[in-house]
Amino acid sequence: MPDQYIPYIPSDWYWIVAGDESKAYSSLQQGFVENYPVERTTRIASMDELIEVLRTANVPPYHSVSSYRIVRRLEAAGLSASALAVLDDPENAVLKARFYTLGMIPANDEDAIALVTAAGGNPSEILAPDV
Repeated sequence: MPDQYIPYIPSDWYWIVAGDESKAYSSLQQGFVENYPVERTTRIASMDELIEVLRTANVPPYHSVSSYRIVRRLEAAGLSASALAVLDDPENAVLKARFYTLGMIPANDEDAIALVTAAGGNPSEILAPDV
């Protein structure tokens, strides 16, 4: 009997990273697991390469969020003024430039997390994947 086709679903898949078969990264569980289904596993050279795969597929926690969506969420949380104050601080010139020029911002970007936190927001809410 031929093998049954298993569709590739990036948000529910497993990767053996750098040849270490003792564990696999589970995109659904957002971390490494020791037990994984071999039929839904792909080998990948490095964690950096896997992060790029997950970011391209927009899979948390490596998904990206549009700067427009971040602004809208900050507005909805009543944090617009505090976010603008953070961005207008001269020490945040690079952050401000990045925020206004990047269309999509990685949700795990340290600067984006710092901005949301400094504005009084919850990064897991403001930088959540679009639904």
